Amino acid sequence: MKHLTAETQKSQGAHYTPPELAQFVAQQIVATWLPAYSDSGDGTAPLTILDPAVGGGELLEAIHSELPNDLRAVARLVGLDNDLIAVENARARLSSLSRNTVVTEGDFLASLTGSQPDLFGKEEELGDADLIIANPPYVRTQVLGASKAQALATKFGLGGRVDLSFPFILGIVEKLRSGGVAGIITSNRFLSTRAGASLRERLRGDGDVIHIWDLGDTKLFEAAVLPCVLIVRKSPPSGRTQYTSVYSVSPQERRPDPSKLFSHIAGGTDGVVELGNGFSKYEFKRGQLEVGDDLGAVWKLRNGKSSAWAEKVKRNTWKTLGELTKVRVGVKTTADSVFIRSDWKSECPNGLPENLRPLITHHLAGRFRGQHPEKKILYTHETVDGKRRPIELQRYPNTTEYLKRHQESLKSRKYVEKAGREWFEIWVPQEPSAWDHPKIVFKDITVKPTFWLETEGSVVNGDCYWFAFGNELNDLHWLTLGVFNSTFIEQFYDTHFANKLYSGRRRFMTQYVSEFPLPNPESRHSQQIVKIAQALFDCPEREGELIGILDNTVADAFGLSVKKI
Repeated sequence: MKHLTAETQKSQGAHYTPPELAQFVAQQIVATWLPAYSDSGDGTAPLTILDPAVGGGELLEAIHSELPNDLRAVARLVGLDNDLIAVENARARLSSLSRNTVVTEGDFLASLTGSQPDLFGKEEELGDADLIIANPPYVRTQVLGASKAQALATKFGLGGRVDLSFPFILGIVEKLRSGGVAGIITSNRFLSTRAGASLRERLRGDGDVIHIWDLGDTKLFEAAVLPCVLIVRKSPPSGRTQYTSVYSVSPQERRPDPSKLFSHIAGGTDGVVELGNGFSKYEFKRGQLEVGDDLGAVWKLRNGKSSAWAEKVKRNTWKTLGELTKVRVGVKTTADSVFIRSDWKSECPNGLPENLRPLITHHLAGRFRGQHPEKKILYTHETVDGKRRPIELQRYPNTTEYLKRHQESLKSRKYVEKAGREWFEIWVPQEPSAWDHPKIVFKDITVKPTFWLETEGSVVNGDCYWFAFGNELNDLHWLTLGVFNSTFIEQFYDTHFANKLYSGRRRFMTQYVSEFPLPNPESRHSQQIVKIAQALFDCPEREGELIGILDNTVADAFGLSVKKI
């Protein structure tokens, strides 16, 4: 069998399906579709089964093996792939299963848009499918290319930063005949990211999502993809989608035993389970899909336990962070080697640039208090009459001398000039006067929430996020630090977003943190949280003594108990 190169796999998003996962998806498709088909009483009609990104044929082989014997005889296996090596491998594999097998080279999306209709010699030969099983290519915008991504987004009515799997998924549902069932393996990112909102909205109207399995960090693929499985029927939405999630609760990187993983999924029980060799412990949660009132809202798991918890938190929430202030990302220079240094004195022996500021990066992160910045950034913007503008070089001779030494490098950023900006500007600045305000900074990716207070006028780099509550340090800063660094906020995150990476790492993105709740600042619990947060900032060595008290107090503020957390 021929194999694709690593470069080809990346450019095409070709992450082939592990056998255990292929068999699981095939079983779920057949179990969902077969009862209705059997009730129709027509067991002799031709049965079309499609894989629009066939790869080596693993998925079609798996679903063929799950069919009853009488249906195998009438099954037509149809495979499509735009890579000739994959097509040849699939033909060799599937030809021994059924004489009625057609595998051809072609582009599934092009066939739907009409730009490549004659895939099988006749335009109508592909037809609609009774069953579709697929692991669509997962290619993000930066690999796919902005122009192609935009063209696909326009054709399929998608918004935001799409990847190739989004139009594939919609095309799969479109290609099903009425009552047909599809099983789709894809990245779980679409469940909770802003980029996936338009796909979530379309899926709610285009078919009936029967079940979602968020397989999280089960490490089923060699590539760093967190997979999920969708079972979709071509029928009006029922509003009753089953939801199962599986995430690790231990830091070990060893992969689980796939047979144990899918055996436990089939068993249907919740709880923490060890899945191989004493290393991998995973938590299984089951419930219903909650989509919210907003069509583009995050898709999340809800069961009786989590619903009661979330409702209690909602009743005791005073404001969310997004109702109080705006969460901002740090600056992006697009020329860090010029603007950011820790050796300014040796680089500029005749005088430091006048516009240097301390720079915070994620390496300085801490809970409540961060480390002191060693790097400084040459910040090329200032506030004049309440408006941000580039600095006037003639006013800053040392800055001008340094920038002119790097003028050629900075001018090579042609997009700066095209945007009507000065050649020496930082590409993504923030309001310069805001840096002098007390602000709370946090990391994007971390196991535990890491929020800290900054009061020295430092600039925040683009690997962190930040927000402020006005010009002066006040109790709202301390209340937020206490709540957002507590065990409660971990539970809130997992209940509302569940977007974890490997080994329990969470993504603290703007859209999530903006929804974090705060209790009434006037309550006695909030006042106690303020005092504890101040103590933890002043004396970080007291964390072992105080963090448990903080967790209890935050839980009390939301009407919860630590045991429930």
